[in-house]
Amino acid sequence: MKISFDFDDCLSEKYIQVIASALITANHDVWVITARDLSIYPNNQDILKLCSEIGIKEDHIIITNGNMKYKYYIDNNFDLHFDDDWKEVNLINVHEGNAILINPDFQEIYMEMQNKNNENGKK
Repeated sequence: MKISFDFDDCLSEKYIQVIASALITANHDVWVITARDLSIYPNNQDILKLCSEIGIKEDHIIITNGNMKYKYYIDNNFDLHFDDDWKEVNLINVHEGNAILINPDFQEIYMEMQNKNNENGKK
């Protein structure tokens, strides 16, 4: 399987690194897709260092520079994506992909849903 991980608050977490390492050991094709802004993180040394440590190749790192990840997921034929951002997970799943939400911020999700309901005239 071709599997991708978000970096910040996802692959940067030790328990997710264990999952990624196990998938690499099982011969899955493991990648990173991060929406990091290159003007804020111009060299991404933390990503490069961690990927090197767990066995993700440097050419298996996609930096979207703030763009939503679902297009990169679809365009690169991934089978599964792990992310802590429910909007990213939802977009991938809506576009017939497979994404798993980890470390969810339920308060953020609830507030976003409340805002959408209020915009649509629901209470």
